[in-house]
Order: sequence, then structure tokens, then C-alpha cells
Amino acid sequence: MYSIEDVVNDEIIQSGDVVALPTGGTLKSVFFSEEGDPAIFDSDGVLLVLMHWRKPGQARWVPLLDTSKLSEESKATYWPISIVGEKFHCIVLRVHLPLRCEY
Repeated sequence: MYSIEDVVNDEIIQSGDVVALPTGGTLKSVFFSEEGDPAIFDSDGVLLVLMHWRKPGQARWVPLLDTSKLSEESKATYWPISIVGEKFHCIVLRVHLPLRCEY
């Protein structure tokens, strides 16, 4: 669950809402877009942004990217950095398997 408060104006904008995580999933990262929108990245590799959160009771988690669908050939994981405009900035971590040499 999460709440968003405007501490300057002493207002609660969203209160006790549910974070959109899949059953059995975990939260891997929380950060903000360039526009100040909260974003999360879950253990399934899905990037979600909280839209309409500035209107009380109207917040919705919107999936923007499912990294598990990006590439079947490389087993990569992603370390989110930011969302700027329409671009997701992240560090791509690839698993390199050792070469097998036969003599």
C-alpha cells in the first residue's frame, strides 16, 4: 500500500491505495519520472507509472513496459534509473555463460 501527501500544503492526495504488483511478485525499484510521476519496477520486469495521482482518488498504475518480452535470446535484467519524456533509462545487466571448450 502507499499514500501520497503534499507536505507543503498539508494535504493527503492519495491514501492507503494498493501498489500494482502481480501475485507473488515483489517490488524491485521505486523512482520518479522527469514529470514527478511515481514509477515502480517489479520482479517480473514490468515498469508501471502512477497516472492521475494528482487528482484525489483517481490514481491508476499503468504498465508501460514488460522487459520479459524484449528479447528471448539474451537473459537480461534491468536496473531502472529514470523515465525522461518517453524514454526509459536503465542499466542492462546481461548474464554471460562461460564458454565451453572441448579438446
